[in-house]
Parts: sequence; C-alpha cells; structure tokens
Amino acid sequence: NSCTRGIEQYCKPGANFTYNSIGKDGQPTQGGYSEAIVVDENYVLRIPDVLPLDVAAPLLCAGITLYSPLRHWNAGANTR
Repeated sequence: NSCTRGIEQYCKPGANFTYNSIGKDGQPTQGGYSEAIVVDENYVLRIPDVLPLDVAAPLLCAGITLYSPLRHWNAGANTR
C-alpha cells in the first residue's frame, strides 16, 4: 500500500497535507503562502543560487506533473 511504499501523500493515516491541516508535530500547517514552513526533509530540494527562481519554478510542480506519468509509463526514445 501507499503507506509502506514511501508515498505518504497517498497514505491516509500518514498523509502529508500542507493546507490547513495538522502537521506531524500537532501544529497547524500554513500551506504554500507562508514566510516560513517546517517540512519533512524528504520533500525538500536545494535550488542552486546560480539558478534564477523564475527559471526553477516551472521545474517544480509543473515539472513533476509531467515527469511522474512519463516515468510511470516508461516513456522514452522510440516509445509511444
């Protein structure tokens, strides 16, 4: 199941919601519009200082939205 395969976002007992829910520490989460947020290190990546944020932003949500199904369906060169 999702809980044991490391995809907590689909695991109801251990779900990792970021908008108006209660975090693992019992504190309310503040979502994506906070000035600061405490998150599990498994969901964080470092954006190098040399990469402008306006260039990096499309790689995040939009990027993973496209990347995940490509990986799931083993898309690649010479595939349909």
